[in-house]
Amino acid sequence: MWARASNIVLGIWLVFAPLVLGYDVPAARSNDIIVGLFLATFALVGATIGKMRFLWVLAIWLIVAPFALGYGNELAPVLNDVLVGIAVLGLSLVPLHRRERVTALQREPAHTEENWGRLGVSRRTPTEA
Repeated sequence: MWARASNIVLGIWLVFAPLVLGYDVPAARSNDIIVGLFLATFALVGATIGKMRFLWVLAIWLIVAPFALGYGNELAPVLNDVLVGIAVLGLSLVPLHRRERVTALQREPAHTEENWGRLGVSRRTPTEA
């Protein structure tokens, strides 16, 4: 949940960053406002329904956008977009609930008789032999 909340805050930051940092490039301003609104909205929806797994797409776009939209020579918007993109990318990899990590680990336990047999290991204790 904390990762989704952080993405919401980063989305809100992107909306206000052009005003705070004083972007001179219209493409950078509009990109940050639009992506910030999408990021905050998708992170909020993802936190409530738990199935939004594509925030990484917005993160990759934020990293690529300065060069794709032609404002790669402006320091403030490039630095802001790349750093926020890296943060969103990292946060998008965090599972929503602890339960998701646990169930992924519990799908096939390594201690079953079948798995021990595949390894050629006998589970007999010394007293049974």
